[in-house]
Amino acid sequence: MFSHLWRVAGLAIASLSVSALAFDFGAADALYAQREQGSSKIAEARAAYETGLTNLNGAQKIYAVEQLARLDYFEGLLLGDQGNKDTRKAIYNRCMDTVESNISPAKIGPTPQYYYWKASCLALWGNANGVSASLGKIPELLRLINDGLTTDARYEGGGLARLASAVYLKIPEIFGGGVDKSLDFNNRALSSSAFPGAQDQATSTGNYFFNVYDHRAQALAKKGRKAEAIALITEAIERIEAGDLPVGREPETRLHRRDLEATLASLQSF
Repeated sequence: MFSHLWRVAGLAIASLSVSALAFDFGAADALYAQREQGSSKIAEARAAYETGLTNLNGAQKIYAVEQLARLDYFEGLLLGDQGNKDTRKAIYNRCMDTVESNISPAKIGPTPQYYYWKASCLALWGNANGVSASLGKIPELLRLINDGLTTDARYEGGGLARLASAVYLKIPEIFGGGVDKSLDFNNRALSSSAFPGAQDQATSTGNYFFNVYDHRAQALAKKGRKAEAIALITEAIERIEAGDLPVGREPETRLHRRDLEATLASLQSF
């Protein structure tokens, strides 16, 4: 009898594993592709990725969490810096909770996906909360970035170096901030090769994540190189206008163009 029960239990476990491995992301990915239509479509895509998330494992669980984090990133970006602060903070808190509860190093070991999305959403939460009000989170943020850089610095086209560039540009020098350090990380991000397995290798290199030019221009302007900063942003905008877009990240790039144009206007006004 007991051997029969163990056999049944074994078949159930095997069935669950096969089910997890065979999870079809097609419907979720189709909804994700429509994220530019707004919050309702984003919510549908999120619900689709969350379906069966607890039964997923390995690469499939990481992929589902990545996509959920990308949806939160995009929704926050869609609201813009002038969007409701509490709404944006709630979005980024959800992002951090999803990442931590599903793919933390304690659960699956260290991965660049964990460090990049946890750090990105924490940085964006801090931006919504205000830099001065978020100083207590800086050590945690820098720790996530530094630990992540030891996994695979190519993830999201040098994403952790790009994030470091933005963070060091904003935080006070007492916490290690500074323009030169920002530019050093910016150089590393710009020269990054594509992460293995990225959707499109040709446009997953560091120079196709267009917010890197925003951080760089702001750093150059702080060093008194305003003309160079303006030329850099102008060239980036022209590339976007010409259709030199990263495959799969077109909606994000269009929003980055909005931010690039705002920085360009600011640079030209003084």
